[in-house]
Amino acid sequence: MLIVLIVAVVLVLSITFAAIFRQSNTIDRMFTVSNFSAESVVWFEKNVGGDTVTISSDNYEDSYGIRASVDPIDDNYIGNLHAKVRYKGAGVGLIRVRMVEEWSTTKSENNQLVRVVQPYRLDLPYNLSPSAYSGSGANQQAWLDNRASDYCFYYTTPVYSSGTSELPLIEGVDTDSIDLGVLPSDTVVHVLFETDAVQVNRYPQYWGMTSLPWTGTSAQINTGVTPADDVTLATVAP
Repeated sequence: MLIVLIVAVVLVLSITFAAIFRQSNTIDRMFTVSNFSAESVVWFEKNVGGDTVTISSDNYEDSYGIRASVDPIDDNYIGNLHAKVRYKGAGVGLIRVRMVEEWSTTKSENNQLVRVVQPYRLDLPYNLSPSAYSGSGANQQAWLDNRASDYCFYYTTPVYSSGTSELPLIEGVDTDSIDLGVLPSDTVVHVLFETDAVQVNRYPQYWGMTSLPWTGTSAQINTGVTPADDVTLATVAP
C-alpha cells in the first residue's frame, strides 16, 4: 500500500506541472552572452637618432612585475613606459586598470646584492592618452585617474566590441614635473598592472562600489560601432 501511495502522489504532481506548462504561451527572447576579456599590453618607446624604437616589456618582466629604471639612458626608463588595453566583449562593459608601483634599491649583504624595498610612495604623473575608444574619435576625458582612492584608472565611456579592440592608456611619464635624479642611481620601480572588465550593470557586485567614481556627467555609450539589434545600449549613471 505504501508503494501504491507514493506512485499516486507522483502522478498527481506530474499532472499538476503538466497543466501549468500547457497554460503558458510561447515567448521568443533574444539573449547576448557577454564574454569579457581585457589585458594590459605594456612596452617602452625610445628615441634613437630621431627614430622611435619599440622595446618589449617582456625583456624586463620578473616575479615582481615590470621593471623600469630611473636612468634616462636605459631602454626600460620609466619615462618611456607605454601601455594600452586590449579588450573584447560581446556586450556593453566598463574597464578599469589598477596600477601599483614599488620602488626598490640594492645593497650588498654577505657578498650578495639584496633587494631593499623603499617605504615611500610616488604616484607617477603618467601621460594619459587622450584617445577615446577605437573608431569613435577624440575624447579628452577618456581616462579618469582615481589612484588616490583605489589605485585605478577608469575608462569613462562604456564600450562594446564585436571583436578585439584596443584602448590607448599611457604615453610615457611627465618627467618634467618630477625630479627622478634625486633618487639613487640603482633605484628600480616595479609596475604592476591589473586590468578588469565588467558588464555595465554588474560593477556594484564586482567592483564593490555603489556609484562610479566620475561625477557631473553620465557615461554615455560612445563606441563608434553598431552592436547587434538584440543588445540594448544604456546610460550608466554616475
